[in-house]
Amino acid sequence: MPPMRGAWVNTLKARGQACLRPRPALMLTFLILTLAFPLEDIMRERSVARHGSPEGDFLVYYSAAKAARQPGEHHLYADVIRDSQSSVWGVSSFNYPPFSAFLMEPLTILPPTRAVMVWKYALVLMTALAVYFTLGASSKQPVSVAALAIGVAAAFSFHPHQYSMFLGQMGGLILLAWALGLYLFSRGRPVSSAFCFAFGTVIKVAPIFVVPLLAIRRQWRCLGAYVGWVVALSGLSMWQLGWQPYRDWLWAVYPVISHGTKAFQNRSLPGLILWCAPGQVWGQRGTLGWEVKAPAIILSLAFYLWCWKKSRGSQGLVHELALAPLLYLLTSPVAWTHHFILALVPLVYLWMKSQDTRVEVSSSESAVLVAVTLVLGTAAPNYLAGGLNNSVLYTLVMGSWVLATLALIGVGMKMYARCLPDGANG
Repeated sequence: MPPMRGAWVNTLKARGQACLRPRPALMLTFLILTLAFPLEDIMRERSVARHGSPEGDFLVYYSAAKAARQPGEHHLYADVIRDSQSSVWGVSSFNYPPFSAFLMEPLTILPPTRAVMVWKYALVLMTALAVYFTLGASSKQPVSVAALAIGVAAAFSFHPHQYSMFLGQMGGLILLAWALGLYLFSRGRPVSSAFCFAFGTVIKVAPIFVVPLLAIRRQWRCLGAYVGWVVALSGLSMWQLGWQPYRDWLWAVYPVISHGTKAFQNRSLPGLILWCAPGQVWGQRGTLGWEVKAPAIILSLAFYLWCWKKSRGSQGLVHELALAPLLYLLTSPVAWTHHFILALVPLVYLWMKSQDTRVEVSSSESAVLVAVTLVLGTAAPNYLAGGLNNSVLYTLVMGSWVLATLALIGVGMKMYARCLPDGANG
């Protein structure tokens, strides 16, 4: 073989091995998620046969968007307001902020059967883009084809993504907004980043968890842009819908959903506490008093205090913004299973960081990454508990999700200092 050709072949071989030689733990996790993919399909088909149409959530958004197109006053939350007078919470009612209905209006041009297919194809694209932007935010190097292929395939096999697709939920849009905001901030574009987080906030409140981080890091330009974008986007939908939907959401709907609910699908820490509390039954609103709120508040304050003490400036803020979805999922009064699609941001980010040879990830941290990805990413325990209808199994599954979320935050904190060069303060 000629020397030039031999050198070219060796270089190509070395690059190929570097791309295709991630840690064995990553490949094993990816394999298990991929093998679980057909199992998820089978379980979903059984669920459809047992419970009927899977697209009820999308039809709720579709109906609200259709009502938003009508002239005159817009009463988007009549069902929630009616249910708030009783002990039963209308979990199948539209309870997102009004901007969500305004955003979905174009889909109402199509009949529901076609609209849901368009929406699901859009969710696939949004999830793939979210993986790409998260990978881009985790490294200054260009995203490799191998990393993108593994990340997208794993994300598509991830149970919360599958469940969100199954229901026609809006989680993929929030995921993309968070991932793109993270990416733009990592590239030094704070105003554009603020738009993404503001866009996610007016659709669903979850991205508001980044606001304390921006304040702690004194990112006043980004914070000011965020507030401005929230006001502008809200004003845009208010111009179309009027003030009534916003008044209903702020004074009637949000207080209802902030109570939490006792349900197997509520996987946050407050949800677990409500589940274990005596004297409540499936489907009723929880009494989310201070005895339930206090642990969530303490955990939130501890996380923000830890970020403040690290004082890593804008470089550190990228890492903190990547972990913030976990804080939301852990402390929210309601964190349904499909909401955990947001966990793809920290999971993809930390898995990418773990492949960096400059970041010395211990075997215990790798084990936690594997365990958390599989706990959140595979559906079998949920279906097992549901099939056996055993409250003990319910509690174990819910507790495993809470512990997995908390453990991933811990691993992210431990990797934090090693992900940044010395002298990154400021």
